Amino acid sequence: MKGAEIQGGITAAVPGAGPRTPNADCLGSKQVVHVGGIPTGLSTVDDLLGGGIPPGVVVDVFGGYGTGKTQLLLQAAAAFAGAGRHVLYVDTTGKFRPERIVEMAGSDKSILDRIMLIRIQNVAAQIAAAADPRNSEFDLIMVDSITDLFSYEYSRYGSLWERNRIFLDYMRKLARLAVCGRASVLISNMVRTVGDREVENMAAEIDLFTHVKVHLTKEDDINTKKRFRGHVSCAFSSAARDVARGLSGHGQEFTYEISASGIRPVESGLENLT
Repeated sequence: MKGAEIQGGITAAVPGAGPRTPNADCLGSKQVVHVGGIPTGLSTVDDLLGGGIPPGVVVDVFGGYGTGKTQLLLQAAAAFAGAGRHVLYVDTTGKFRPERIVEMAGSDKSILDRIMLIRIQNVAAQIAAAADPRNSEFDLIMVDSITDLFSYEYSRYGSLWERNRIFLDYMRKLARLAVCGRASVLISNMVRTVGDREVENMAAEIDLFTHVKVHLTKEDDINTKKRFRGHVSCAFSSAARDVARGLSGHGQEFTYEISASGIRPVESGLENLT
């Protein structure tokens, strides 16, 4: 694939893992194989998803630098691969760390055999990766980070209208992989600061195609600097769109920390926002 460095491999299919039959409403009349969700280890997110990330769902994880977005994606990759599922990790920032996945998996290096890494260096390669026919072989498709290259290239060489048009088509391809291919799709995204609020980059375009939004932030209190605050919500609600734009809304808040074993909640209770 031009513009992409491909590493890793795909093991033979196991029960519940890819390749899958396309959704009958999308590509044909064959029966869809349904499999259960895989827990990420972040209980608030898993609870909202009924125990873990199920097939056919697009989950959007966004937040500022150092809030653990990539750590959560790596943790989910380790969980899926550890359960015998096949994972495609599309890395646009160079943050993929196989040693972290092994660490999260308890030093089981064989887990990497079920993870394929594609290192993306430009928008054209990122779009091509979403259209690759081999995507039907994966149970989890991840993009880290989804808007970085679009923002970089089009801030220098193209118009915002053209960027948004191309990005919308790219998101449509990813959503089709989830809804029609029955893969789980997990993306990360950056934020920008507007006044005293964090606003997700290209939130209006992303909201059209995502089901669950997870906002990760740092604690303001210097005494709890190793702890972080998160907010998870259903993206179909108007409140979730408000959250992506830095406004208050309904959902569930949680506190978490990042350690060698990954992201973990530090309090069991959930705060229901009203």
